[in-house]
Amino acid sequence: MIASLVSPYGDILSKLVGVGFNEWKENKRFQDLTAIARESLLRELKFNIELIDEIKKETTGNEIIPLVVQRLSTETFDRLVSADIPLGRMFDKKIETDFWGDFKLDQRDSNNVDGIKTNSDLLDRAYHRMKIFIIRVELGIDRTRLDYLRLLLHAAEVSLKQHL
Repeated sequence: MIASLVSPYGDILSKLVGVGFNEWKENKRFQDLTAIARESLLRELKFNIELIDEIKKETTGNEIIPLVVQRLSTETFDRLVSADIPLGRMFDKKIETDFWGDFKLDQRDSNNVDGIKTNSDLLDRAYHRMKIFIIRVELGIDRTRLDYLRLLLHAAEVSLKQHL
């Protein structure tokens, strides 16, 4: 079991120093790093999606949302970012124009996802919105965008699975 994500990431990245970005994709170490990161992110995304589904299933009002939102996890994403992992290089697969057709987007959501072109863009958007959502809940500000957050997390999960 890997004790910490930062250590293997840092170890692998240190061995890639001096290797041009164009060569990273072909490098076995970088491919291993990407596989580890993808699997960890998929696990975290799945947990957060299931937690949101539980919130929606078990509550009729917003009274329990603040307690559950505190348990949403960004640990894996935060570790990757704090280890200076180049997510744009790892998850650079383009999102096809028909990708969003499988999701029920209203006009507001459509506008919000318009600039998302790669898996990395989608991960960034999903995790940033989750962090903003958590802060809004902590401050007692409107928390009606839970469906949009779930949509982004699910889209990120689907996108990562499509590009294994």
